[in-house]
Amino acid sequence: MPVMQIITLITDWQPSGYYVATLKARLLAALPEITIVDISHRVAAFNTLQAAFLLRHTCTHFPAGTIHLVGVNSEPSPENHLAIAEANGHFFVAPNNGLLSLALDNAPEYITEMPVPGGATGFKALRSFVRAAQAVTAGVVDTVGLPKPLHKSLLSRPAYDGTFISGQVAYVDAYGNAITNIDRSLFETACRKRHFEIYVQSHHNKLMRVSNYYDDVAPGEMLALFNSLQLLEIAVNQGNVAQREQLDTTSSVRIKFLPPPPGAEGVV
Repeated sequence: MPVMQIITLITDWQPSGYYVATLKARLLAALPEITIVDISHRVAAFNTLQAAFLLRHTCTHFPAGTIHLVGVNSEPSPENHLAIAEANGHFFVAPNNGLLSLALDNAPEYITEMPVPGGATGFKALRSFVRAAQAVTAGVVDTVGLPKPLHKSLLSRPAYDGTFISGQVAYVDAYGNAITNIDRSLFETACRKRHFEIYVQSHHNKLMRVSNYYDDVAPGEMLALFNSLQLLEIAVNQGNVAQREQLDTTSSVRIKFLPPPPGAEGVV
């Protein structure tokens, strides 16, 4: 029995609009045996960092051969080409604008940029996504575009200079928790049992420990913890830190490491 083809969708089109329904209808008309999985259609408009976060932390849970379509800042133009890439047994159709470099640990086995569809203006991404899905399913990706290098984002990873880790909010979840791009491994390597201060957006918001649970602090208090993705998360116990502190994916999070006093160790 053949394996059913799975196609996932991440867009900033919002579920109440007609764009999502139209894309699904066209995909099912062209490929009736597919299964479509909605990851999210609530990405903030044009927010490639948020889209990359969702793609990075969901794609590996799907079976090999899954096609992941990313409709965020995806309308094709001479300056913004949709690309088909293969990496780690998965296929990705997304704008070649740095998004995939944020979502993938390793460079794709190949990346093919698709030409901008001709004809009427508006929603050209619809035809490109359907054509890309058909090409991947038929194994003829090399016929729909030209090989191109992967465009790399300048926002890719947090920086560490020996004293500071400089990161940023990568995603705000449904509870208003701000998930950063600082992972536990980098933090522990940098910390070396030193004291530290975590600055959220400004020196006004300073945290001096990493909690294990949300209720390690009183309701309404801010905290930092490493979540199930092993990423540093800023939260408010029983509150919405993003709303309270006006945090989004442009917000900075910095960790300053201090020399420990003699005989003392950092608080983790």
